[in-house]
Amino acid sequence: MAYINWEARFSVGNPTIDEQHQELFALINRAYETIGGDPLNEYEALWVILSKLIDYTRFHFAEEEGMMERAGYPELAEHRVLHRALIQKTEQMLDTLESGEAAIGAEKLCQFIKDWIEQHVLTVDRRYMAYLAKSTA
Repeated sequence: MAYINWEARFSVGNPTIDEQHQELFALINRAYETIGGDPLNEYEALWVILSKLIDYTRFHFAEEEGMMERAGYPELAEHRVLHRALIQKTEQMLDTLESGEAAIGAEKLCQFIKDWIEQHVLTVDRRYMAYLAKSTA
């Protein structure tokens, strides 16, 4: 069973952004699946997946911010702050994970990312997509 399931309620109405969000969900699920496995391989596998998640998140945020900038979205600066805060917090949690608290830190990290993306997509991203839809109509 997936840790975080893509559902229609997460769609923001833009196929490109929806596809990117689905990839983020898949990476979160892959990270969560590594928890509790072989301790010798768990940390390395988790580190690789979470590093990919951070890299993909940066790519996704750049795509979103580019769309907002082109449309003249008035809340772009605030949205960027939220994006930067997620990256910073995730990197801090990865540092904690690296310090040796792999199982506990890994679960906390996955839960934090899961909660953040659900809340962000359902509220903040919907706001900017509604603005983009109006500005291109």
